[in-house]
Amino acid sequence: MYNIYLYTLINLFMPFECIKCKQKNMAHAVALFKSYFGGAFKEDAIRNNFVLIYELLDEIMDFGYPQNLSP
Repeated sequence: MYNIYLYTLINLFMPFECIKCKQKNMAHAVALFKSYFGGAFKEDAIRNNFVLIYELLDEIMDFGYPQNLSP
């Protein structure tokens, strides 16, 4: 079994950033990755598809704010 940890950064001086919103967006991003990898989000899938993950993150994030998380 793989233990994969995802981290996100929050600027505490920006009142419009919500911790729950960041967690929800990370969960949606993981669901998006799982849909691309056939339901598996494991270390091997991440290593084999690193470029795809980078491109997906580039598409769903704009200046650190989520834009489109639909698969």
